[in-house]
Amino acid sequence: MKITDVEAYMLTGPPEERGHWVSHYPVHQANELLIRLKTDEGLEGFGLGSSRLLIKGAAEMFNEGLKELIIGEDALAPERLYEKIFSITHQKLAFVKEWSRNGLLITSAALDLAMWDILGKASGQPLFRLFGGYR
Repeated sequence: MKITDVEAYMLTGPPEERGHWVSHYPVHQANELLIRLKTDEGLEGFGLGSSRLLIKGAAEMFNEGLKELIIGEDALAPERLYEKIFSITHQKLAFVKEWSRNGLLITSAALDLAMWDILGKASGQPLFRLFGGYR
């Protein structure tokens, strides 16, 4: 099963009077990167990446060549794609394209979630079971 398309959306909201916590830091405005992956077998996967920094740069990477690095990849190999995108953080490509490390980390996280979403749908199993859960 191959990835045939990637869509990236920026989800933002108005500033909050009282921020909420994401991971290890407070966030005072919704600032998310939503990834939608499509496959040649009709399955779709969704993944979300969060940051306290602006994610506009992460979304723009898809129009600057990142999308082409993802299309054609095996949709059932999340670890492989994660490593491919994460490894760009220390390659010349990131410097030439001016892709930030933060943007690539957000992107790799969102792509990883979308890939696992596809894997769960393809196998007919909930993710907790794929991760070794038994309840």
